[in-house]
Amino acid sequence: MVSLTVPAAMLCRASGCIWSSLPASPEPSYTPSGHNRFTMAELLRPLEVTAHLCGLDLAEPLVLHSAYRVTPDELAAHAARYRELLSDVPANAGP
Repeated sequence: MVSLTVPAAMLCRASGCIWSSLPASPEPSYTPSGHNRFTMAELLRPLEVTAHLCGLDLAEPLVLHSAYRVTPDELAAHAARYRELLSDVPANAGP
């Protein structure tokens, strides 16, 4: 039998979880021929499996590549999307 400990961040929604990431590397780094050798989707597979085993739906990841180089407008657009995702979270959600 396998016992899994679910990070509190994954419990932020009653029926699913949100993954948000701000990697410093540009998107081409996350390809088979890139610096990181794997796509972001491949790197997130363990999280996807954990969510599935916990009966949670994993929303499409929210990723902002080259985070330290984005313009204020790009950052504002990313923050607006994140706020939109979090607006669906019930006020009493969480551990």
